[in-house]
Amino acid sequence: MTQRCNSYYTATLNQDTDYPTLQGRHRVDVVIIGGGFTGVATAVELAEKGLKVAIVESHKIGWGATGRNGGQVLSAQREFC
Repeated sequence: MTQRCNSYYTATLNQDTDYPTLQGRHRVDVVIIGGGFTGVATAVELAEKGLKVAIVESHKIGWGATGRNGGQVLSAQREFC
């Protein structure tokens, strides 16, 4: 399996997961390509609505931009001219 990148999120991960490689035939209602934040959130929403969902990810869940993002939301007042 692909190792996660060296990031804050990897360093603070409580438990890493290792899912098996997809094999055989599967019947699902929805297939989501990509296990980043958006893919996983969508899968959870659809599963909660009763749909059978599969996420297909070539690396690990959160491996791509989701696991590397350091975006911050800061609250501050600024004056703009």
